[in-house]
Amino acid sequence: LAAGLGAHVRAVLSVGLPSAVQMAVVNLSYALVTGMLNRYGVDVAAAAGVGLQISTIAGLPCWAIGQAITTAAAQCAGAGELARARDVARLGARLNIGVTLGIQVLIQLLAPAIVGLYGLAQGTSFDIAVLYLRITCSVNGLFYAAMYSFDSFALGAGSPRLVLANSLIDAFAVRFGLAFLLSGALGFGYVGIFVAQAASPVIPALIGGAYLRHWTRSHGVERGK
Repeated sequence: LAAGLGAHVRAVLSVGLPSAVQMAVVNLSYALVTGMLNRYGVDVAAAAGVGLQISTIAGLPCWAIGQAITTAAAQCAGAGELARARDVARLGARLNIGVTLGIQVLIQLLAPAIVGLYGLAQGTSFDIAVLYLRITCSVNGLFYAAMYSFDSFALGAGSPRLVLANSLIDAFAVRFGLAFLLSGALGFGYVGIFVAQAASPVIPALIGGAYLRHWTRSHGVERGK
């Protein structure tokens, strides 16, 4: 009984610990980036705070679809329905990208009005907040939707370490590392930080797509079935 319980605990921790570290990594990277933005003064800090709140709300549907992908993929894989698990990942990613595209288009069209709802008066902070949305809620959102969908599938398929590795790339290698490079060494200032945030999901999305293809081939799931 004790041995069986220990095996279950190890199985839970093998998934739970990487997931916990992933969340810590993401939140730490945002804290570091926020600290970098605070150096540019009150206007930039206020604008980035509003922009981050809006982009967080915009990301809620993406996260909800990702959780559904994790649950459905895990159930299908556990039942031996590997082709169905693959289809969950593909259809889920398409749905996520489609929904995210619609949200991003609305944000691009209504950015000034949305920022105005947060109480920022016309001026420097207002303009910077709109710029934040123009940069961080654009085409990059499609890569974020793909990244989150593929990572959600990987988590359901039993590869939490891949998800953790992708989070490290997204959070530190690109979001923080590129922000440090663009804002400092290359002299783009806070705009460079915005660009780094926008670019952060691109590489992880490509890695996630490659993982899905590898998983499909390695598990002998035939194309189209």
